[in-house]
Amino acid sequence: NILDLLVKTKLASSKAEAKRLILQKGVKINSKVQKDWKAIIEIKKGLIVQKGKRHFAKIN
Repeated sequence: NILDLLVKTKLASSKAEAKRLILQKGVKINSKVQKDWKAIIEIKKGLIVQKGKRHFAKIN
C-alpha cells in the first residue's frame, strides 16, 4: 500500500509519518495529490513519488 511505499523509498521514516503526510496532502504520485492513506498503489517502472516540493523518488 501507499504507506509501505513511502517508508521503503525513505520519503517517510514511519507509517505514522507517511499517514500524516498524506492527510496533509503532502504526497503526490505521478503529479496527482494522494488523499487516501488506505490506497493500494500499483508499483510499476517509471512511477514518481513526491513528498513536499523538493523530495522525489523514482521507481526503476
